[in-house]
Order: sequence, then structure tokens, then C-alpha cells
Amino acid sequence: MKIILSLIIVLLVAILVIFLIKKRKDSQLKKKQKEYEYLVTKSMKESLGQVKVAGFNGSEVSFDSATISPVSKVWGLNVVVFDYSFFAIDLDKEKVNYIRKELKSMLEKFAREKNLMMDNGRCPLVVSDMWSREGKLNVEVAYLINEETLGYVHDLKRIDNNK
Repeated sequence: MKIILSLIIVLLVAILVIFLIKKRKDSQLKKKQKEYEYLVTKSMKESLGQVKVAGFNGSEVSFDSATISPVSKVWGLNVVVFDYSFFAIDLDKEKVNYIRKELKSMLEKFAREKNLMMDNGRCPLVVSDMWSREGKLNVEVAYLINEETLGYVHDLKRIDNNK
């Protein structure tokens, strides 16, 4: 009987330790996500503010009324991608593609100025997806800081190529 009771206690302690380790790891990941969100949002504010297209002026976009959602809520805490949703006029696909191209260029400029470039010379801030629907412009920006985020961006490119 003592052996069974001892085994139960050891098992409960092991479960508690595992739970506490997981909770601490999740807490650290959430803290990192907040740091990444701050950096990516700063890059978006500076970069989008320099984008101008007929019918769209990025400097007029209000981040106060924007919705910012971490994609990690769906894909897991290690995916460092943020979705920005802004009120904007309906933009056709051509204008969205032009905004995407200009934003990509401005994000690269931001990354160079802040010494964020990757070892291979690539920009770690990429527009992973962008679309306009029902008076809103949605922009997903990925910070290529880990394998999970690289995998997410790769999967999106593969989906886009199959369209």
C-alpha cells in the first residue's frame, strides 16, 4: 500500500513539475511575442507611412483604429506574424499588389536602418499576405526570427502559387 501511495505522490509531483515548466515556457513565449509585436508594429508605422498609391496614402492610416492580431493565436506561439486591419477604400488587386511591393521596399529600408538584416542579407520583415475587402486593408507581416515563422511563410507562398 505504501508503494502505491508513494507512486501516486511521485506521479502527481511529476505532473505538477511538467505543468509548471510548460506554464513558464508559455509565459516566456508570450513576453517575446509582445516584444516582436512592438518591433513589427513600429516597422509598419514607419514603412506604411511612406507608401502612396492613387487612392491610398499610407501616412493617413490610423493605427489607433487599426486591429492588430497575432497570427500565433491560431498557428501557435512560435509563429511571429501579425495581422493589421485598417479602414481604407476598396482597393483593386492591382493597387493591393503595388502597395505590397512598396511596403516590402520600405520594410527592407527599415530593417537596414535598424541593423535587423539576416546573415544571408535578406530582410527579416516580410509581407506574408495582403488583401482588401469590404473597406478594409489587411496586411500580414512576418518577422522571420525562427523556423516556425519561416515554415508559415513558405506554406502561404505554396498556397498562393497553387491559386
